[in-house]
Amino acid sequence: MKQQVFDPTTLIDVDFERHLAARKAYFSERTKGGVPDYSFNLDHSIRRKLNAVPLLRNAGEVLTSYVVPIVRQLNQMDAVAVGPKQFSDVHEMGVECARVLGIGIPQIFVMMDPVPNAFTYATGQTDQIVVLTSGLVEALSLTQLRSVIGHECGHIHNEHVVYNTLWEMITNPLANMLLMAASRGLGPFAGIFRIMTKGALFLVFQRWHRCAEFTCDRAGLICSADLSASIEVMGRLDTAGAESLQGFNADEYIRQLDGIEGSPIRFLELIKTHPIGPRRVKAMRYFGESEVLYRWRPEMKHGQTVRSHEDVDRDCAALLV
Repeated sequence: MKQQVFDPTTLIDVDFERHLAARKAYFSERTKGGVPDYSFNLDHSIRRKLNAVPLLRNAGEVLTSYVVPIVRQLNQMDAVAVGPKQFSDVHEMGVECARVLGIGIPQIFVMMDPVPNAFTYATGQTDQIVVLTSGLVEALSLTQLRSVIGHECGHIHNEHVVYNTLWEMITNPLANMLLMAASRGLGPFAGIFRIMTKGALFLVFQRWHRCAEFTCDRAGLICSADLSASIEVMGRLDTAGAESLQGFNADEYIRQLDGIEGSPIRFLELIKTHPIGPRRVKAMRYFGESEVLYRWRPEMKHGQTVRSHEDVDRDCAALLV
């Protein structure tokens, strides 16, 4: 009798169509109205209003389609391209973050700059670039760096880059030309019209930027699956990753808010593109208890309090100016 040989490949499902269907179902459960379910509600409510003006979105998409290829070429000249054979550990972080969120794998570059920072350029979710400064890579541990790459992937996942590009358009000379044309015929009120229009646009976009950062901090946490590491990123960035400064304490960091709440100095935050560090840490702690986080990362739930997404968003909204 011929001995039957066990074939381990029979345990592997090689039906590609079934794989795609399962993957589509997985991510559809994590999307509401075309928006990732972890998104901060104020972020996507402002974007929904912007989307209601087709000209704005179309202009942003056209601009990014020109910008991304140029940025890629510039970084090919002046930065180091990350890949499977170069800085492979950083490349794997990008691959993993893309897999977790369900977007295309970003092309990552590391550029020489001692200031810890990261930038994202994209034309949708399939043609994207993430640039990390050398100062950022040196300042963070691998888990912390994964959180930052996840944060940048969050900008891609939530299609923030289109409106980031629009903001650049609004603040450049082209916007001034458009405002000049729009204000013709207003006589002595033309100058006032231009100032008020630019001021209103500035405040709206700055507020949206701050809301978008809360969304992307959540994406970073989903990708890192490590709340402590994601929170520590804030302390590392605010101290430029100084190795001599150890012992970051998130509770004390958040307590710094006590010194500015109720003070007129707080209104300086209106002109910032990012919420200040202590607010971001507090918002990440709120999201660390969210039912949405545990849906993405069930392994992070270890008997903690579970809160609804609506409750978490309400508390995060109270943090913003």
